[in-house]
Order: sequence, then structure tokens, then C-alpha cells
Amino acid sequence: MSLCFNQHIARSIETSHPAENKKEAIAKVLETIASPEVGIALANKSNCAPANSKAYDDADVAANEMIMAMKATAETAQPMPNIPQMSVMWGPAEAFLAAVNKSGEDIDTAAETYQQEALDAIADMQ
Repeated sequence: MSLCFNQHIARSIETSHPAENKKEAIAKVLETIASPEVGIALANKSNCAPANSKAYDDADVAANEMIMAMKATAETAQPMPNIPQMSVMWGPAEAFLAAVNKSGEDIDTAAETYQQEALDAIADMQ
């Protein structure tokens, strides 16, 4: 579901429903967009991995290699730590990806360089 679509829904609820009905309207929208049917439609039209696990029972969704790879990744993913040091990781991580993907730098060399940059930034925080 795109951000624009979600913003459109939020604006629609905000302007078309009295305050006392907004909770109800928001709950209905969330139920709808989390339904297996919407997940299947998004998967089939946009290759989006469905949020509702029942959508994966659909034959077309289950046959989509990209969606099933995203599902497998989601099942084994580890959440990123929520610690202050993460705030200084984004610059080195972005620079590393640009160095490797855009400039063709050697992965191991670039990883070493930007890991040290991240470690230095963390040390500077303390």
C-alpha cells in the first residue's frame, strides 16, 4: 500500500467523518487493508508481500517467487536494535552501499573502511 494511498485514506477520514466516528472509520479502513483479499490483490498487481498470512494460501501468491522470498526473509529477519548508536550508522551504511553499488569498489575493502567509520562515530558519541 503506497504512502500516497494511505495519506489519501487518512485525509478522507479526517474530513468526512465527525470526531466521534473517526475511531470506527479508522478501524474499518485498517481491517479492510489488512484483509487477505486486499493482500492477494496487491500481491497480484504490485508484487507486494501480503501482511495477512492467509493471503499466502492463494495459489497465485504462493507461486510468486519474489513474494515467497520476501516472506522467507520476514520469517527469519532480526529487528534492528533500538539504541542511540544506530543513529550514527546510517551515514557509513549509505556511503558503503554507494561505494559498492555505484562506484564499483571492492566489497571487502569498502566494508572495512565504512565499518571503521561507524566505529569511530560511535566512539565519538561516548
